[in-house]
Amino acid sequence: MDIMTKYALVFNANSPQIAQAYLFLESLRDKKRGSFQGDIWIVSSGLNELAKKYAEKYRIGFVEDSMEYLWDWPGWKIAAENMISYKDKMKESEESLQKSINMYEEIQKALKKKTFTQVEGHISADMKSATKFIFKKVYAYLNKGTAPKRNQNTMLMEADKIKSQIKQKTKNIATLRKQVVQESFIEYRNKRQSKFIFLKFLKDYGGNYSKVILCDIDILIQNSVKHVFDQITEDKLYYWREERKIHPGTSLWKKNLAYKNLIGNTPNGVDLGIDEINIGFIAGKPRILEHVLTMQKDLYLNESHIELIPHFWHEQDYYRLLKGMKPQLFQQFVEGTIIHLCNGGNQLIREVKPLEFRFIETNKKPTVVHFAGGAWQSYNSLNKSYKVDPDDFYKYYL
Repeated sequence: MDIMTKYALVFNANSPQIAQAYLFLESLRDKKRGSFQGDIWIVSSGLNELAKKYAEKYRIGFVEDSMEYLWDWPGWKIAAENMISYKDKMKESEESLQKSINMYEEIQKALKKKTFTQVEGHISADMKSATKFIFKKVYAYLNKGTAPKRNQNTMLMEADKIKSQIKQKTKNIATLRKQVVQESFIEYRNKRQSKFIFLKFLKDYGGNYSKVILCDIDILIQNSVKHVFDQITEDKLYYWREERKIHPGTSLWKKNLAYKNLIGNTPNGVDLGIDEINIGFIAGKPRILEHVLTMQKDLYLNESHIELIPHFWHEQDYYRLLKGMKPQLFQQFVEGTIIHLCNGGNQLIREVKPLEFRFIETNKKPTVVHFAGGAWQSYNSLNKSYKVDPDDFYKYYL
């Protein structure tokens, strides 16, 4: 096939997600549905050997990029620490440390008391159970009279033990935090910056193709993808919007507000619009895609935008920003080509039979159904495939 008519479809996934892509790939190549005969590629931050063998067996190319340069991004630690996984992993250790600190403080306060009644009464009810192992020796000696000197010494010894534990736990938390922050950033990178890897494909292989689709795996193709490629006629990034508008009070509106608060009132302020671009399925000519994706990446990694991280800005938000800055680089697909089932899209469509979806209003089938935001969970016809165990999947198909 001549390069002038050679097409590629590229999706991003790591090893577990390739197993979840089964229905997407099946519908893509099915002659009654996607009927795609071009090249299929995976871009990934890292594939295991099973995933590579699967790709080779089923004639799928792959490009890997661990994106090591992102460790030099000034915002990586802030991004990691805003991940829920980071907060959850640190919570248990921090609570354990606080428990030891509370125990130590209880002992120190109790040592100031002179009698059993005073000591017993000082320890709060919720701490009695937690500190029972510390005070059990003391309880054995204490009586209704004055606490013997040796009992106070016992408590002092226990206090020293707890103090040592506090020092060790503090040291352990520092080590753990260093480990967890790195793990959490890798998770953040794989979730929120994964489409940076498309750039490596476009730079290394984009010149071999006339038109390219870049997409996620939570997709079902229902009609020939030729209808999608045929719409790509201009030097623009092609996309389809999400259905709900960005109205005051919505989460996207609050994100836009955070950006406006960051930049302040400028004479040439960016109009972020009322429509959300969804980047789960975009397409265009390789040269223009590389140009747009590079600009988006530069916006994302701009140090002046780090303050947007706690407001949950990620890849898609910077495409919305870029579209506001340079609307001439963006073009929507023909209406009805694609439906994103997040943000209200699921209300416009119905499943008429297993794995066949139609618009409620027109009864027509969209070519691309994107189960964004975990929308696949609502459909019994496909949710099991998205939850398949990767090890079982590779055992079955290799």
